[in-house]
Amino acid sequence: MREGGQVRAGILSAQSEESIMPEQKRRAELKISGMHCASCALNVERALQGRDDVYDARVNLANETAVVEYDPAKATLADLERTVTNAGYEVVRNEVTVRIGGGWSARPVPR
Repeated sequence: MREGGQVRAGILSAQSEESIMPEQKRRAELKISGMHCASCALNVERALQGRDDVYDARVNLANETAVVEYDPAKATLADLERTVTNAGYEVVRNEVTVRIGGGWSARPVPR
């Protein structure tokens, strides 16, 4: 979704699925905003798949998500997010700040 000429984006989840994937693979699901058509989704998918440290990337336009399997020894979630941003889109972060007992804490938003 573009607002003022900018696109918003964020991370839904990142987890190691050792029972499904070998240790050197990790799967991240990124929530991406700003994709308006199949060409947009293909641009994001190709940008992610073009990385040497990404094994697979699948973008779902309808859900505005990308599921990325990558090598955590070579790439971080910030690297994947930067790739999406460089392609002209952003990753939406699902976090909220909650005040607890006089302190502040960032927590994932429950779905």
